[in-house]
Amino acid sequence: MQNKLLEWAHVHPTAGHGGQQKTLFRLTTRVYWESMKKDVFNYISACQACQQFKYNNAPTASPMQLHA
Repeated sequence: MQNKLLEWAHVHPTAGHGGQQKTLFRLTTRVYWESMKKDVFNYISACQACQQFKYNNAPTASPMQLHA
């Protein structure tokens, strides 16, 4: 049952592969179970589409320049 709910909240066309916060919000407005936050994290971490197309939010450092 939880897997079906996770799929609905994350993969369904109206969900659009939202991130952890959006998926968790979509679930918590309707249902609750004890390990929901951990289950959402694990589900999204295993989502092939999200892992393939996610972007990196970490700032990139520019190359160091030599000053003479």
